[in-house]
Amino acid sequence: MRAVHRTAFWLVALSMWALASSPTLSIAQGLDLAGIGARAIGHAGAAVVSSDDHGALLYNPAGMARRRELRIQIDLGIADRDVRHASTVFEPETTGEVREQAGGDLILSAGIQRGIGRRVVIGASYLSPTVVNLAWAVPLVYDRPPFDEPLFEERTHDFPQRYAATHLSLSRRGPGVGISFRALPSLAIGASTFLWDMRLTEGRTAWGGFPEDEPFSRDFDMDFVARGRDSAVPSLALGLLFAPESLPLELGASLFWSADGNLEGTPSLRDSRGGIETEEGKARYAVANVYSGALAKFRLPMPLVARGGLRLLTPRIALELAGELAKTEPTPLDWSVRGVTLTPIAGDEKELRVMPAAFSFQDTYALRAALELDVVPGFLTMTLGYAFSRGSSPKAELSAAFADLDAHLVSIGAEARVSGATLIFGLARSSLVREVVGKADSQVFVLSPLGPQAAEAGSGTYSGSAVQVGVSLEIAR
Repeated sequence: MRAVHRTAFWLVALSMWALASSPTLSIAQGLDLAGIGARAIGHAGAAVVSSDDHGALLYNPAGMARRRELRIQIDLGIADRDVRHASTVFEPETTGEVREQAGGDLILSAGIQRGIGRRVVIGASYLSPTVVNLAWAVPLVYDRPPFDEPLFEERTHDFPQRYAATHLSLSRRGPGVGISFRALPSLAIGASTFLWDMRLTEGRTAWGGFPEDEPFSRDFDMDFVARGRDSAVPSLALGLLFAPESLPLELGASLFWSADGNLEGTPSLRDSRGGIETEEGKARYAVANVYSGALAKFRLPMPLVARGGLRLLTPRIALELAGELAKTEPTPLDWSVRGVTLTPIAGDEKELRVMPAAFSFQDTYALRAALELDVVPGFLTMTLGYAFSRGSSPKAELSAAFADLDAHLVSIGAEARVSGATLIFGLARSSLVREVVGKADSQVFVLSPLGPQAAEAGSGTYSGSAVQVGVSLEIAR
């Protein structure tokens, strides 16, 4: 028992060191986390063959057939994203590199599995595979008492990322159930389904001036935010696991489908930051009108994900190699808006109907590998992992809203087992591959309701790093 307490202490200490030593704790690339659960984190996401816990319902539900006893998992993780952006939107003026400033997110997941008879295992999970939160610095001053005083002490070209994003939040959480059936002694098949609660909030600065006004004077800045939610997004996963009795290996494959998210919520728009003195008093350059019943709609296409892998087994070492391919529908992402207008100081009221999103997705893939070593057989296992993932953001549509870059990821994990209890730790760190977007290449444009969207808002250099930490406790009876 002392050995268990010692091991638990060092696993918790290692996780606390990771939290303290990382500048930010970050999620991995794409919509999903690097690993669903501490075990998958320590495997660098290589889990299509080895996963048999609550994460198996997402990776490969056939994996539950590996164990028939009653098992319960509780998993705690911390995730955030660290992205750096050196914008060239206002060249030749330079702004230096800025970093997103969102805090970390606590991620909870849990699951239970139990065998029924000799061939069937059923399971249920609550997972949070998607957690994205980004926030960027914005000008501190919004109102000024007398309009004839300077509005800002900062330079006009500071905070250029505001025209692409001020903040973005995207989450996908929900319960799921699954079943695994051992069709043959060496073959198991499985299926699972989830009902996701999907939420999206996107904030960015629109420019409420006319084409003849001073370009991007902050006096014409108008903060736009759209929120949407779809509380019932179904998904289905199918998987198989093959373990030939005559060979020391296992093979796994799965296919994950999800319906698109049809999100609905509320939009908001603020008056322009600046204005002038008129005979009738102070007046904004542009006035926002958000009417009762205002509505924002957004369709978020979900990728079709195929996974496959193999696991080579020796008495004390196991090597898992895995890959995945995510196919995404290429379609423009726009907010459909109703009940929001703006009225310029010298013009007619104009209705906002479509507000383009400042992000998009492309097909992605990932290559993963994980090495397991039984340091103390039956008690302590260590894991090392590596993954390369292609970024889900097309280069021309990179922006501060969602800059998902190519990444190299390394991971380490540990599992300590005793008397039916397993304590699992996983730590994954990735390095995002630097990407440069030229002004002529960017397809992210400033929201300009009163004029043409000719000015780009996404050029510059993107870089960053990422860390994800997870701790899990499994009880088996």
